[in-house]
Amino acid sequence: MQASPKNSQQFSEGSVTDEQATVIAHLCGSAVVVAGPGSGKTFTERQRVIHLIANGAKPERIALLAFTRANADEMKQK
Repeated sequence: MQASPKNSQQFSEGSVTDEQATVIAHLCGSAVVVAGPGSGKTFTERQRVIHLIANGAKPERIALLAFTRANADEMKQK
């Protein structure tokens, strides 16, 4: 999901692709994101959490899953 100048939207931390915007704006239920390394998954997850909370979701009701220790550590820091 690499951003391209003609295929991007603006969110709180910068431009996102249409695919990332779809994940971020998804409010009903779970979302599964499958993408390769360096594609912006962690950024997209962070933006989705911000969007969910801004739209009334309770932070204690949000669960993020990570499949690597490095990703889990990055999410904790941010």
